[in-house]
Amino acid sequence: MPVIQPTGEATGFIPAPDNKGKPITVIGTAAIRETFDAKCIEQSLNSRGAPGVTDLVLNPDAHCGYKNHVKADAKSKLLGRHAVTDASVHDSQKLAQLVATEDGEVYADSAYRSAEAEAMLAQKQVTSQIHERAYRNRPLTEEQKASNRKKSKIRARIEHVFGFMSQSMKGFYLRYIGRRRNAGAIGLINLIYNLARYEQIVRLKLRPRNTV
Repeated sequence: MPVIQPTGEATGFIPAPDNKGKPITVIGTAAIRETFDAKCIEQSLNSRGAPGVTDLVLNPDAHCGYKNHVKADAKSKLLGRHAVTDASVHDSQKLAQLVATEDGEVYADSAYRSAEAEAMLAQKQVTSQIHERAYRNRPLTEEQKASNRKKSKIRARIEHVFGFMSQSMKGFYLRYIGRRRNAGAIGLINLIYNLARYEQIVRLKLRPRNTV
């Protein structure tokens, strides 16, 4: 496994696969560079060697892998729209892509709350049930805390989805190279989850409502 070669106090590089093409740039002090474990370096090399990738940078805020952004129906727990991005993309950046006018209302944790998100939901005529966020010198009121607890009972159902994918489907570790292949695999994972969940609904005689 190639190792990080330091080039300065806060810079370094990892040779490209087979030493072909531009090396992977690494940003961070020696202490930070040590936090990049073998798995992270392996994923970086795989990404660098993927077709079309000519440049790659690792930095202190780097995240390895890919992220599965999904929208789930609160009652049936069936998945609707999804988006696949690099792991460094914040969840809130895909909110507009996932939300549709017919959704009615959206539940999400406080990481999604922003003026832009609230404006987008209002434009789509969707009621925001996003958790309230505390700010410096502006703690949540008791009323806001109570509201968040109430919202959590519904929002937490999305954790059941990912829990099933992780525990029953073993679907969180992929060995494909490149975003296109991983995006296809993640899409299939979502599809298989929906088939498994629908089987549960039929077998347990649950009533799916407002699925999308």
